[in-house]
Amino acid sequence: SPPCRRTAVCLALLCAVLLAAIIALCVYYYTGSRAGMKGELDELRSKDSTLAYKHSEGVCVCCPEGWKQFKSKCYYFSTDLLNWTDSRAACRKQGADLLTIRTQEEQEFIWNRLDKRNYWIGLTDAAAEGIWLWVDGTHPNPSFWRKDQPDDYHNEDCATIDSDPPAAPHESWNDLTCTKKQLWICETSLFA
Repeated sequence: SPPCRRTAVCLALLCAVLLAAIIALCVYYYTGSRAGMKGELDELRSKDSTLAYKHSEGVCVCCPEGWKQFKSKCYYFSTDLLNWTDSRAACRKQGADLLTIRTQEEQEFIWNRLDKRNYWIGLTDAAAEGIWLWVDGTHPNPSFWRKDQPDDYHNEDCATIDSDPPAAPHESWNDLTCTKKQLWICETSLFA
């Protein structure tokens, strides 16, 4: 009968349209997700090549053996005794200089490694009495002098960092005669 035939044709046509729509959606989803994945893959490849370039251009640096690292600096705690001038020369021979302390955090790092010993640091007032300067010519700021120091007792023009009682992390610098023999601490930048 014609009405049944028309219904069958409509249903067949509707099924064909639905099938075509499903196929179209699958193709659309597949190509869209593939394009998205390709974009992500390209981005990852780009990042990988950038990192590979940086790695090949950069140098992985560590402190020399026997030196201690703190942030971007390396520190050498000597085991032999020298006067202040010879201590500085020994540091410079290693491409470093006597220790200069720039922050409270650095002061605490150093003080916690003194192991009950006293060390020369790169601080002196030999050029002008009472005007303490680091070996690079800058003023100590902050400073961590022991109570009643510096006192210039017997022409003391060079500084040590001390762990002797009553020294504390924030009060541990002392002035001494530069010719006295002490341990010493060298410092250099990790990226020098």
